[in-house]
Amino acid sequence: MVVFISKKGDDMLKLKKIAMLTVAVATLGTATVGAINAAAENPHPWLIDQWDHSSKNGSTNAYSNYSVLDARLYGSIAYVNNRLGVTRSYDSEDYGMAYSSHKQDKLDLGTKSYPGWNVYYFGR
Repeated sequence: MVVFISKKGDDMLKLKKIAMLTVAVATLGTATVGAINAAAENPHPWLIDQWDHSSKNGSTNAYSNYSVLDARLYGSIAYVNNRLGVTRSYDSEDYGMAYSSHKQDKLDLGTKSYPGWNVYYFGR
């Protein structure tokens, strides 16, 4: 790339502005992608947590593993509901990972299953 500079002061200022804008766009793009990935694995807005799950679009063999890693007194809930809203599998743990899974059966009436998570406070 060849750049012809006629007015040294004005052109250098423009070049600096372009360089700063390029760095800002690249940094913002990287930060946005990181935030999107973090939201998928850590769904709670203010607790330190971890969620491993099957497809949120539904499946015939769904699972949900959820854990609150925060030191505060919050427990983990993992569940699997079918399309009718019926809870087909449920687990809760005060400390550690709550595991829940469900394979489609006749009681689901052919509907897919969906993973879910929640928290509860077990302190005073």
